[in-house]
Amino acid sequence: MKKFFVVFAFFAALVFVTSCGGGSKTDDRTDTGEDVSDEDVADEDVTDEDTVDTASADNPDSENPDTIPDSGDFQTDDSDTMQDDADLTDDNADSADDDADSADDSDTDPVQANPCDGNPCAGIMYSTGACTVTNGGYACGCYDHYSWTGSVCKAESRVVDCTGLPANAQWNTAESVSQTWNGEEWYPPETGTYDTNPSSSECIFKCNSDYDWNGTECWRPVDPCDPNPCSGILNANGECLATGDTTYVCKCSPGFNWTGTSCSALPECSTSNTGPCYDSTTNLTWSAKADAIYAWSDSVSYCDGLKEGGPDWRLPTISELRTLIQKCLFTVTGGSCRVVDTGDSSTSCLSHDSCWTEGDCFSCSADSTEGDSKFGDTGWFWSSSVLSDDSNLAWCACFDNGGVSYDTLEFSYSVRCVR
Repeated sequence: MKKFFVVFAFFAALVFVTSCGGGSKTDDRTDTGEDVSDEDVADEDVTDEDTVDTASADNPDSENPDTIPDSGDFQTDDSDTMQDDADLTDDNADSADDDADSADDSDTDPVQANPCDGNPCAGIMYSTGACTVTNGGYACGCYDHYSWTGSVCKAESRVVDCTGLPANAQWNTAESVSQTWNGEEWYPPETGTYDTNPSSSECIFKCNSDYDWNGTECWRPVDPCDPNPCSGILNANGECLATGDTTYVCKCSPGFNWTGTSCSALPECSTSNTGPCYDSTTNLTWSAKADAIYAWSDSVSYCDGLKEGGPDWRLPTISELRTLIQKCLFTVTGGSCRVVDTGDSSTSCLSHDSCWTEGDCFSCSADSTEGDSKFGDTGWFWSSSVLSDDSNLAWCACFDNGGVSYDTLEFSYSVRCVR
């Protein structure tokens, strides 16, 4: 009896295991309505190995949580999982490469043209021809003292202080100037030059008060007539005239000539004393005849600048010139020729139409003994008297015949000065 129970328990356990792992066979039987008894179970020679194999073979797809899979199955599943992970990693890597390529494509700017192609600087004036690419386009290289403005090479400008101010001088308005490069130098120059006309754009200086410019410096002239050296000179009228920085002449009384230290008596004018000489009949002093002939205006300048024996020389009037005429009764002083210059318009007669006739003023014969000069001069001599009715003509005297006439100012005649 005891043995029976042992066997029964064994088969019961076997049935339990079979019902759990081999549900297929049990279900088939149940579906067909077969009555499975203990005896049937007992009759079947079933082992643990058969049960496991049968269940596996009959229902390979069954999912039984109590069924323990083979270790080989675990290895296969792990291998498949690892392969899937590797494939996923490769996909992620490919995706990252694609993203990187996409980023590279988005960061790449389109290729732009080089603004220096064809060298736009080659034709720019004052450019060296060098072209440099900038953020805004290009820049051309310029010569020294020229700057690139974006389109041209422009000459540079600067402001500098004026230089070269001499002693005893001051700037004549501007003390600094704006200079511009002219291709060779800065202009206007910063070195000052002398000019009494003020300028706000150039370096100009002038001498201080009481100083004069002598061409190289501002200096204070010393007046050789202060104190007056002529005040104690015999036969001098006390008048002093400076002729240079340290030289002077004293004005002598009529009939006397300044020698440089004294007033000496002059000889009487005659054919043997042709000047300087003194004409006691008219109280006039005459110079020597000029070595050259001059047009009228140059004759005036010549006498104004003469310093022979003293100052105050001038071109004689027609009345003074007539005092030298000899023997022509028509033209000597007081003759019938009415052309006179007294220095007073109310008593002078200088009109051609009213004062001159050929018979009264130009009728003496050249070979007559009546025509001559106190000095024995011949030819035409200018007077300072201009015709009152034609300022382009001046009166003159002809010492060939003692005649008085007129001529255009451009003609050149001889000159004697008077004082």
